[in-house]
Amino acid sequence: MSAPIRRVPVGKTLLLSIVTVGIYYLIQVYRTSHDLHQNQEGGTQSWQVLFWIGLFFAIPMYVLYVLNFLQAKRLRDRTGVPESGTGLAAVIFTFIPVIPALAQFLWASYFNALATHIGGPASGAPGIPARA
Repeated sequence: MSAPIRRVPVGKTLLLSIVTVGIYYLIQVYRTSHDLHQNQEGGTQSWQVLFWIGLFFAIPMYVLYVLNFLQAKRLRDRTGVPESGTGLAAVIFTFIPVIPALAQFLWASYFNALATHIGGPASGAPGIPARA
């Protein structure tokens, strides 16, 4: 069973992340991770553990970013969404000090292309096809 993937509102996330000193950004990471891994074939159930431990230690959050990228890539391949290169660039930028803030725009672009194709309940998008 597949669940819809929500779009990441870039402007809202940026503004609210600044106003809330990064808390809203963490909410978006949680939502995106949930959409990518819950009820999606190939998703890992350990994403929640990585998220919560990642609030206190950096390495689990980096592992979660990589798992999100790999899951999004699997879903993009399965649904026929063309690879743009922004996902890999976001992974690389996440590991360079100071640049992770810029990486979030690349993540949003990467996930939004997938969300547009898969869509939510009101989008009319075809959804993720079942594996044969």
